[in-house]
This record gives sequence, C-alpha cells and structure tokens, in this order.
Amino acid sequence: MKNNHIRAVIFLVLASILWSTGGILIKLVDWNPVAIAGTRSGISALVMMLYMRKTKVTMTKQKPLVHHVMHQPLFYSSLLIK
Repeated sequence: MKNNHIRAVIFLVLASILWSTGGILIKLVDWNPVAIAGTRSGISALVMMLYMRKTKVTMTKQKPLVHHVMHQPLFYSSLLIK
C-alpha cells in the first residue's frame, strides 16, 4: 500500500512539472495555433490508445458502445485538426 502511495505522489509531481513547463514551451513554438492543438491532440490520442489497449474491455448487451472505446481518442483528436 505504501509503495502505491509513493508511486502516486511521484506521478503527481511529474504531472505538475509537465503542466507548468507546458505554457513556457508552447510559446517557443512558432506554429499556427490550430497546428499546435492538432499535434497535442494527436499525441494525447496515441497515449490514450496505448493505455486503453492494456485494459480489458468486454462488450455486453448493456454497454454496446464499449466496442468503440479504442476509436474515441482518434475521433476527439480529429475534431481539433483543421
């Protein structure tokens, strides 16, 4: 239990560092804002797909749309790409 707590704290600190530096680093990129949003969404879609691939998803009669859980990150990122 203590090992999970330490791991969670490390991930929270890492997330806060990445969140804080994101604003500074995004100002250094000389791209169109739509291109930046599309690239960020594409990266997040890939990360979400890799994470969701590890989880076991079963399709039941009560949850027929669970079958499309792998496509959701791609659909979301396509909304932000112009």
